[in-house]
Amino acid sequence: MLPGLDVDPAGAQAQTWAAETTEAVRRESGFPVRAAIVTADTAALDHARAEADQVLQVLLRSPDRPVGTMAQVRAAVLLQEALDATAGLRHPGLDALLAHDAAHHGELATTLSSYLDAFGDVAVVATRLHVHPNTVRHRVRRAAEIAGLELADPEQRLLAALLLRGALPVRRVRSGQESGQL
Repeated sequence: MLPGLDVDPAGAQAQTWAAETTEAVRRESGFPVRAAIVTADTAALDHARAEADQVLQVLLRSPDRPVGTMAQVRAAVLLQEALDATAGLRHPGLDALLAHDAAHHGELATTLSSYLDAFGDVAVVATRLHVHPNTVRHRVRRAAEIAGLELADPEQRLLAALLLRGALPVRRVRSGQESGQL
């Protein structure tokens, strides 16, 4: 944190400086380094620190993204807050699906979550999971059946996506997107 600087955190100058610095430290130390860019006057340091911590939490889940600002990761930060707020919610059907996967070393829940993340694009999910598109279709159909979900219902899709994201461990690296977690 560099309080009082008149620098646009989303600007090229700050981004370049932070990227070059994190890369140099990573190269010399061998440790993955992350940088959250925030600016604040000295009266708002507590808020800036909290914002930096939120950005860093997202960056730590994104191995290909060493530098970020709140503007760049706001959706991930808000999603994490939603996941935290819904952590106690239970859906019997999704619990049954997760139990089925645990008992059978299955990938139905992960496939369903990927399918929901990809807005139902079977080809994208097949590529991400390295399986045939028919395997994706079968797994999604089976997952919906076990969980008792009607995937045509937008509320059920949203609830399933949110609860699965919170229930599944950090999963697959998604091309061009953040990992799961959130």
